[in-house]
Amino acid sequence: PANAAQPAEAEVADEENDNETDWGPEDEDEEDDQLTPDAYSIFIWQELEPQRMAFATLQDLRSWRSLGDLRTGGAVRHIDRGRNTLAEANPHQLLGFLLIETSKMECFVQAGIMSELLVILYRFRFEQDPTPNRRMELCMALGALSVTLARTDDRRLESIRAIEEAIHLFTPLEELIKEFADYIMGMFRLSQAYALLAHKGSLTIMSNELPLYQTRKALRCARSAVADFRSHLAADLPGRILGTQAALARALHACALIGKVLLKEMESHQTSHDPCAIASGQDRCYPPFKQTPRERGFTWDSWCKEHLYSPEQEYVHAKMGDYSLGLVEDFAAMAEEAVGLYRNLARTNQELYEPLLAEVLKLQAQLLDLRPEKAIPVCEEAIETFERISSTFVDHFKEPLAALYLDLTRHLRSGYDLEKTISAIDEAISHQERLHQRFSIWRGYDTISALTAARALVHIRLERYEEALLDAEKAEQKLLEEVARDDWIQTYLVEPRAVKAFILWMTGQTEQALVELQSILEATMARDAASLTSRRKTYWASDDPNHILFRGWLGGVRAAAGDAQGGRQDGEQAVQNMRRLLDTPNFAPIEEEDAARARLVIYSLDTIDHILPHLLVLLAATLAQLGEFKEAMDNINEALELSKMHKCRDESTMKTALLLKLRLLERSEGAESQQIQKEAYTIVAQGFLAQLGCSSHGSGINT
Repeated sequence: PANAAQPAEAEVADEENDNETDWGPEDEDEEDDQLTPDAYSIFIWQELEPQRMAFATLQDLRSWRSLGDLRTGGAVRHIDRGRNTLAEANPHQLLGFLLIETSKMECFVQAGIMSELLVILYRFRFEQDPTPNRRMELCMALGALSVTLARTDDRRLESIRAIEEAIHLFTPLEELIKEFADYIMGMFRLSQAYALLAHKGSLTIMSNELPLYQTRKALRCARSAVADFRSHLAADLPGRILGTQAALARALHACALIGKVLLKEMESHQTSHDPCAIASGQDRCYPPFKQTPRERGFTWDSWCKEHLYSPEQEYVHAKMGDYSLGLVEDFAAMAEEAVGLYRNLARTNQELYEPLLAEVLKLQAQLLDLRPEKAIPVCEEAIETFERISSTFVDHFKEPLAALYLDLTRHLRSGYDLEKTISAIDEAISHQERLHQRFSIWRGYDTISALTAARALVHIRLERYEEALLDAEKAEQKLLEEVARDDWIQTYLVEPRAVKAFILWMTGQTEQALVELQSILEATMARDAASLTSRRKTYWASDDPNHILFRGWLGGVRAAAGDAQGGRQDGEQAVQNMRRLLDTPNFAPIEEEDAARARLVIYSLDTIDHILPHLLVLLAATLAQLGEFKEAMDNINEALELSKMHKCRDESTMKTALLLKLRLLERSEGAESQQIQKEAYTIVAQGFLAQLGCSSHGSGINT
């Protein structure tokens, strides 16, 4: 660093000596340490070298930042001493150096000032000497200005204007530098895409149509960048392959990211039409898993003719269902291609490209959110990559790791592997505990207690009732600590309390389970009623999958305790609510013909598909107890048919359904009973037929 320890006497002598050069030291021993314009050029080349960003450890990263701070301090001291550095023949070297260093320090306001000074300098030179080289210098300065201003809070519109001017100025140069024109234009288009995306975030409150317009434009720019990099890569220029592959991977990553943002923006506009659809008495036009309007004679075109008052509203109406720029599987494919490129690049420079690989894997997993069978291996690879990086960057990637374990837990709970779900929940809880701040995006108020309650439900499905009881008690205790601060937490206490009641039932304590479930029902309905006058978010018990499940349990317990009619009422109510919930757009199952046309859904992060078969079995047992064997058999058959779907399969429920069907068939001595018996005893789970009580109270069925 220049003049890091220059004596005070040297400073006085420097001010008094008019003949001394601006960069020369007073002491000859310090001559090698002085910052000169050439030294700044060397620093710039060092910082722009790709290998410079390949950090093996966190200490390497800190050393890199510290060295930049020292060099910046030396440069600033020269300016503070009035050395007139900007009046030198090559002030762009100092400005470029300060631009890089202030960006490294994330001082983007100051970096923007450096970029503006560079633009002023190069614009003056271009106006004095309008040669292609001067034009190129100005284009690059405008690109740097756009990149830095995009990271500020209040100058993002200027960022867009700067990159648009750079593209306009560069266009005449494309014929002069054909070999590199595609690459440079691709970089400009990519910068434009990020500038538009950054500016879009500040428009949400101010405008209705601009966020949608700018996101679509950003995606088009990113797609143009991908096309430019592909064209440059096809030229197969010597020594440029790796750099172009890295640029292409970055552009594909940008396309996937912006595509995800666009789909959420479109979904937000579609959701805003819900009140209109409800008012018209018709279904939503754009359900989350389809791209074409439903039938039944309702379209937004007919409704909106009377309600579109401005060109802005007309634009939103025309574009909110326009998927011409891509569907979610298109963006997932782009992310997958970027993953492949980063894998190849990581073999040449692991420290540089592996963090980027992990980021794209995380994005790909998010885009595959509706396809658990595809998302699970991607989540696992992303976790493995982040864990590998974290071995040298301890706690540096704890936030993405915590989010990935949450996603993996959700996907595994869909029924693909309940044993692995337990391990995933354990890891998710462990990583959540390491975070200083936790924001619950899934399953309630407190993430750790919600995950613990979720683990209890998984233990129930695996018939591990002791472990389920321990988890339910832990979750309840954690939530009780929060109740003193907020009565709203009472709503989330329902889940662990209901789990405890179910375990009481399964262990033969039916009366105690009935008392507990009735108490839970009263508390839930009271909260439901109170929410009508509350300023808080409205809570509807009939829309809560967990409440519906607990209502079904209450029906089964009532029937087992002798109140079959009351149990039937609760059971039918639970089945009816679950059918309605599964039929709503946010929870509707993906139809096979629409499997390739699914888009993002920001709701329904919890798995609920296995609940309906479970409720049907509980209701069937109650109906059998009342002697309504035909209706009971219909419910059993429906439950078994649903259980053929992988995500609806629950071993304990299926075993119980088969055993109950066997008992019903034995009444008529049907030939089907032997096959049912054989199928039932191939299932390892014990089931819970004995707890249902349908062999008592005169039902005529022996268990």
